[in-house]
Amino acid sequence: MNSDYIDIDWPKVKNKLDEIKNYSVGYTNSSKGILSLNNGKTMFVKKANDQLVSTWTKKEIEIYKVLNKHDFFYTPKLLSYSEDFSCFAIDSLTAEDGWDWSNKWSEARLDSTFRSIDALASIQLSETEKPLFTSDKIRDFINGWQILSDNQKRLNSLLRKLNTDPIGRTLNLNINNELNFSHKFRFNNTTLVHNDIRSDNCPYSEFRNVAMLVDWPWAVIGDPRIDCNSLLVHVQLSGFDVTKDYYNKLDLPTLQWLAGYWFSASTDEETEPAKIHLRNHQFLSGLKALELVRLLSSQYQIV
Repeated sequence: MNSDYIDIDWPKVKNKLDEIKNYSVGYTNSSKGILSLNNGKTMFVKKANDQLVSTWTKKEIEIYKVLNKHDFFYTPKLLSYSEDFSCFAIDSLTAEDGWDWSNKWSEARLDSTFRSIDALASIQLSETEKPLFTSDKIRDFINGWQILSDNQKRLNSLLRKLNTDPIGRTLNLNINNELNFSHKFRFNNTTLVHNDIRSDNCPYSEFRNVAMLVDWPWAVIGDPRIDCNSLLVHVQLSGFDVTKDYYNKLDLPTLQWLAGYWFSASTDEETEPAKIHLRNHQFLSGLKALELVRLLSSQYQIV
């Protein structure tokens, strides 16, 4: 373990893992929460509970190392990690210290989040660091609209969902038209992007006027329009309208591509409650992205 990246010997953390407070489980099989050491130091700990998640936890540890090495201000410091890379500790950003993890957005919070995104994009990775940020999770040849067009079962599942939603019924989805429009988007993988920015991954401190970025397994050298527009969709879903002050950041081909990506993912059949919740959220995200496409296309007569 390289001491350049850690402040705390791992055994001191390991011996306290059973005392994690605010235990929670997200979409993946991991445990996470706040842990306090005997000296009063608090930290956020994330522990993988299966081999698949452990693989991504290892990547996240390596990413924190790189970000800390580049003095990236807008993410917590990596404090310690296990020798098998299945568990790590970072600085905690708690509500008691003024960090807001809720889905409540404001212009100040959104502007701060964009500053964090811009700072991330400005990092100049070395040739040895770049391989860490290549991934096949999102590739330019994965077009959700094409997947739906090629798979009638998935398309029917999506159509049923749309027909049960008041807004979905107004969108008049035509798979051929959606697919043709989505071809206007071409990936431009030029900068370091987070790829999963939403309220529970970017806590905001109003006092500091700073938004921090956490949860890094999806980080890649990718297209900044994906980060920007997926964030704007998330914020629009929260009830904060982005169509006026942030119109110049909305990109219709990107929104169209995202709608297909989310819609396609939402048709995966799941039995686990957490995964079902994820698919429902992806459907709502796709719905909002396509609603923005329709709204802006009509408003500004974009074909």
